[in-house]
Amino acid sequence: MSLLGTVIGTDVQIGVFLEKTANKVVRLHLGEEHQGWVLRLVKAREVILVKDVEVTLALDPPPGGAPAVRSPAMPPLVPNSIGTIPVVNTADYVDEQPLPKRGAQRQRN
Repeated sequence: MSLLGTVIGTDVQIGVFLEKTANKVVRLHLGEEHQGWVLRLVKAREVILVKDVEVTLALDPPPGGAPAVRSPAMPPLVPNSIGTIPVVNTADYVDEQPLPKRGAQRQRN
């Protein structure tokens, strides 16, 4: 098998392979097995398969040296009026507004 690509998400890690003998694409989730090979690790452009021995498969670097992995676009942090960037910790946040009673009608202005 040869590595075609990797998929890494918040709750999924997949290796995408080409099975050369059958000329078919095989997708393995982390921990899944194919013909005795178990997918043990998935990184960007690299995987580790185990079958009696550990084998690392990696993709060639992209042409031109450009990074193949794009980081998610994040808006720039904006300083507050005193020049510092506020830190928001929502772990202890409690919304103290009461929930509306079931069946209660909204008041319209």
